[in-house]
Amino acid sequence: MSVEEHYDLKREYNRNERALSKTFHLNSYNNWVKAFVFNMYAKSGDKILDLCCGKGGDLLKWKNLNVAKIVGFDLSGVSIEQANDRARKLKIKNAEFYKSDLSCEKIHLSEKFDIVSVQFALHYFFKNEFCITNIFETIKSNIKTGGYIICSFPDYEIVSKHKSFKNSICSYNFLNENEYFFTLNDAINCSEYVIKRCSLNALLKQHELELVFEKNFKDFYEERNKSNLFDKMKVSINDAKDMDDYWEVINFYKMCVFKSL
Repeated sequence: MSVEEHYDLKREYNRNERALSKTFHLNSYNNWVKAFVFNMYAKSGDKILDLCCGKGGDLLKWKNLNVAKIVGFDLSGVSIEQANDRARKLKIKNAEFYKSDLSCEKIHLSEKFDIVSVQFALHYFFKNEFCITNIFETIKSNIKTGGYIICSFPDYEIVSKHKSFKNSICSYNFLNENEYFFTLNDAINCSEYVIKRCSLNALLKQHELELVFEKNFKDFYEERNKSNLFDKMKVSINDAKDMDDYWEVINFYKMCVFKSL
């Protein structure tokens, strides 16, 4: 099953159903991490380009920052319909979403953006050189000089410690040096690809991007008392059963911010 088919077939869960999901507490924590970093780099009046935007799950975070515009792209037509519907329900008039397979289509928009966001998706493009080139050229051609690219993706140094892994929430098995099959409860069931440090550094240099921030998701927990955002968003990670399993999964991911030079 392709990534597009996987996300097209996923149905939308209501709030009560999401609260019963094994990934509920994980999503709660991840959303706080994203909001924390968005608040660090985005400001009122910014224009946001959300690549691999999914169902528009970050719309409220951007709305709370009073951004001027949000444009999103995703390969799932079903997700795009849901993202546009979510924008209408949140009464966000400055948001628009379009279907596009960014692994094989380069996007060149008529305006530049202050922030490009790629959440839990950049690693899918590391399937081959063609896909990598497409996503980095799309990013670079649409970001302002001095703008920021905010990305979350698996931390290779952590994930590569095990050729196979399984707990109550997720499992993965490496198929080769660069690919592993990943299952996350009711959320993900497909191949993913590693982002090695040497490859990332070369790409940043090639596209005139600078790494300005890097942090493992687990390490963000120490930052929770620096603002009221953790409590305001009612992050529920400490209420989870099998808490050790959740922290293992959280530790698989990191957040990076690149600056366009």
